[in-house]
Amino acid sequence: MLTGEKKEERGSRPDITTGGKVYPFATLKKRNDFNKLKKEGKVFKNRYMLMYIMPQKTGKQLRAGFSITKKSGKAFQRNKIRRILKEILRKVNIPFAIDVLIIIRNTIYKAGFEEVKTQVEKSLRQFFLSYR
Repeated sequence: MLTGEKKEERGSRPDITTGGKVYPFATLKKRNDFNKLKKEGKVFKNRYMLMYIMPQKTGKQLRAGFSITKKSGKAFQRNKIRRILKEILRKVNIPFAIDVLIIIRNTIYKAGFEEVKTQVEKSLRQFFLSYR
């Protein structure tokens, strides 16, 4: 390490807004955010998931939250679904900042990546068309 460089703490993540590694979206983690989305957000249902979507008033990026019950599978299965959904949301072009809550149904394990991707895109498209 050169002099003058700050040592990065273990487990710390760089700030989203200031340099470093840029994360395409933030994650919803607070119970308050989940409840607000459920109350005020628009719901889109399909056979694999429920999506609650709401535009942000001040934000500049997508914020996503995932709800996957323990009944739906072991930890590695739940994490795999979460990773797949994060990848899909990274690749989707979103015109303005929104909050998304995705509640998984057990049928998602039978679906392929492309099928889940088309369902997510379809729900987002419906939201943006209805929001105009």
